[in-house]
Amino acid sequence: MPVSSQTANLQNNTAGPQYTELKYSISFADQSQMAYDGMKLKQYINESFMETGDLAYYNGKYFNAAARYLYAANSFPQTTNSGYGLYKILAGGADPSKMDDKMKKLYTSAASTVGMMYQTRGKYVAAETLLRLAMDIREKTFGKTSREYINSLHNMAVLKKDLGQYDEAERMFNYLVPTFKKLFTVNSLQYVIVVNNRAMLLAELGRTKEAIALLDEALKLGEAVLSANYIDYERILTNRALLEQESGNLDKAEAYYQQALTGMEKKEMEDHPDYNNVLVYYGSLKMQKKDAGVIKFLDEVADKVKRRYGEDHPTYAKALENFGDYYLSEREYENARSVFEKISAIREKTLGDKHKDYLGSLMKLAACEQSLSDDNNAAKHFQKAISGYLFLVNSFFQTMSEPEKANFWRSLKPNVDAYLSFVMEAGQANSFLLKDAYDLWIKTKGIVINSTRLTRDIILNGNDTATRRLFNQWLDLKNTIGNYYSSPLEDLKEDNIDLGDLEKRANAMEKELSGRSARFAKEYAQPEVHFDNVRAALKDGEAAVEIMKVAHYYGDKKGEAEYAALIVKKGNATPQLLRIGNGADLEKYCSVYKRSIRAKVADTKAYGNYWQPVATALGDIKTVYISVDGVYNSINLNTLQQADGKYILDAYNLVLLSNTKYVATATSVLRTGVNEESALLVGSPEFGNDILLPPLPGSKNEVMRIGSLLSGKQIAFRVFTDQAASEENIKSAVRPALMHVATHGFFNANVDMGKDMSMGVQVSRARDNPLLRSGLLFNGAAAVYNEEPALTGSNNGVLYAYEAMNLDLQGTQLVVMSACETGTGEIVNGEGVYGLSRAFQVAGVSKIIMSLWKVDDQATLQLMTAFYENWMETKNSQEAFLYAQKILKETMPQPYYWGAFVLVN
Repeated sequence: MPVSSQTANLQNNTAGPQYTELKYSISFADQSQMAYDGMKLKQYINESFMETGDLAYYNGKYFNAAARYLYAANSFPQTTNSGYGLYKILAGGADPSKMDDKMKKLYTSAASTVGMMYQTRGKYVAAETLLRLAMDIREKTFGKTSREYINSLHNMAVLKKDLGQYDEAERMFNYLVPTFKKLFTVNSLQYVIVVNNRAMLLAELGRTKEAIALLDEALKLGEAVLSANYIDYERILTNRALLEQESGNLDKAEAYYQQALTGMEKKEMEDHPDYNNVLVYYGSLKMQKKDAGVIKFLDEVADKVKRRYGEDHPTYAKALENFGDYYLSEREYENARSVFEKISAIREKTLGDKHKDYLGSLMKLAACEQSLSDDNNAAKHFQKAISGYLFLVNSFFQTMSEPEKANFWRSLKPNVDAYLSFVMEAGQANSFLLKDAYDLWIKTKGIVINSTRLTRDIILNGNDTATRRLFNQWLDLKNTIGNYYSSPLEDLKEDNIDLGDLEKRANAMEKELSGRSARFAKEYAQPEVHFDNVRAALKDGEAAVEIMKVAHYYGDKKGEAEYAALIVKKGNATPQLLRIGNGADLEKYCSVYKRSIRAKVADTKAYGNYWQPVATALGDIKTVYISVDGVYNSINLNTLQQADGKYILDAYNLVLLSNTKYVATATSVLRTGVNEESALLVGSPEFGNDILLPPLPGSKNEVMRIGSLLSGKQIAFRVFTDQAASEENIKSAVRPALMHVATHGFFNANVDMGKDMSMGVQVSRARDNPLLRSGLLFNGAAAVYNEEPALTGSNNGVLYAYEAMNLDLQGTQLVVMSACETGTGEIVNGEGVYGLSRAFQVAGVSKIIMSLWKVDDQATLQLMTAFYENWMETKNSQEAFLYAQKILKETMPQPYYWGAFVLVN
């Protein structure tokens, strides 16, 4: 049977990255079924009309094809009580039990064809009914290894993708790709198409890099195996264009679109629906580039699509969306609202109210209403869309790996920002919005890391031995991959190692673990925290503050980012909204703040920029539970100096949290059996080259002093210094109550692309993963600095953040990283810092002390000594840490000395 295409939706966000909701792909539609054994069955029916129906379908004349199929149905053999005609297929009334195998092949092939035709026309319910019918019959009659069943499974995988049921679709494609490779070989039409289809699924999941690689493979293979008379190749070119457009490479995208259109024209396929589809996508690019005459182009394309599909089709909705986007960009909000109302109605009817395309059109409709000051309708549509997105997160996160969760959430986060941007404008007059915004923020802040930690906690605290075994195998594989990241490329070639394949295996195992843990999620789930819970947990004189970085995607501030705060006080019925300042200005000033710290000079402007608005809003409140975002991750608020010379450290009791929802609950993670009287102390490694990496004799004094304090309290501990301060000994630690590490730390913001290795890691891997650009140094690490080959197997003296994630620190109460810049990393808004701190959080640690800049050796010794002395007495790490900073400030008053470290709860 012929190949059909699906529709696509391109969502243009002009502030920040472009995110594309991809719905375009080639559908399989039983090609091999017809090629191998379908055609000979034509003897049973009106051959001429069935074949001309195929030809019409092949050329995109779907209504013509349907008429011919139905006419041919008159020739189907009849039995006593039922016919096998397509009118019976359409009605679902045929009786397969009365058919022989040949007739079942014809019957299921016809059912699949009509199902795919329905799918192409956007009638997804009818399509799924017929595709499921064909698949069930084929499974029972021919078995799951038959070509017939495999083809049906492929049809269903494409439909599941189009319906947004990504988990089911991916499971199917993970089976189909190697199966097609074995069944048909890579040099086959069937393999090329399944590779293309899987690529577009990965694109929708945010795995663009993998998707591009698959499409390039399909294009390379397709030159030889795809029909020169048909447009399969041009369809793949269109998919490739969409990914370039999504990535912001507009000129490359335009070249692919033009190549696709030219190819279709040469094949005289201008009358095919997919030609119009490509024009729709090309129109979105023209709109994005603001080409001259774009409105005329869009109008012509929309008219063609309307005549082809009618007004109730997703492709027509996409054609209209180009107009809506244009009106939005030109601030013609009344016109835009009218368009998006129509688009939303079409998509809700054809795709359902949980589909990303529908939710995206609701967001744009709400943005129009916001700009027209129709706040009530804007709020209604924003909240409905956000609710839908959270439903998708809850549905898909359960079976995703952490990288997939991060990519998927990254594609949804702009919608959260768009809603928060609306609340910032309308919230003062509509206080109910402020509670909703606060609840949304604390629910989604750190959503990826919280999901990952919950998965690990459930596995490590459960009784499912098979899942625990799989988890350990996954950790072993992750460690193996980490080792190979540190191996030169020639070693990988010599060992015949395919890193990409290992990464895919690890990803698949993590997805399986995530899915298994989801079965027990309800048993371990914490009650959901809301504004009222946090407010009730506060005492008099306390407040909870959420600092937010919000990107504006619509309106007068489109393309800008803004910092704001939501402040919770015990006596207030709703959160207080505070708009702090322009994001670009605050982020730019951070470099001035850091220079002032290093130069040990006073800087009162930093206080005015970052804290003065908050201080005014707090009034007399002095105990503040605060969770930060964006550039606030790079500053220590306690070091900000007021005009009178006092620091925030002197005026407030700041408790730094990863999320203020923890005010209402002691912890969001499961507690495990941990030896609370155990500690692991590591310091003064022998790096191997005192010039490249200066020794840290003070760190040895530091850990020995801490050991003496612990011994005085009869607390068991182990100390590793000198040769024993090794990466191996850190990795072998199992759930100590305390881990203190005194050594050098690092974070490389960028990597030198002219080299093969960066800090012992292949540049190609380090560039894409900040957890491979951050770490702690131990014995022998100087060899890595000197770019010498590692001769010690899996341990090169560097504990990368990527490796620290795999440590068994479930239940560990505190990790102290007494090293330079251990709190730095790549900042992801709403998720925190991707670096060592995140790695130890994933590993299970409750509290972390880390540094934001290079630390003074003697000052660190005094700070840590004072901290542990007070902690041993008070048993309160927060009070002990603030006490230590104040004690050190008495002798070393500059923040450079006492303000380098922060404690994150």
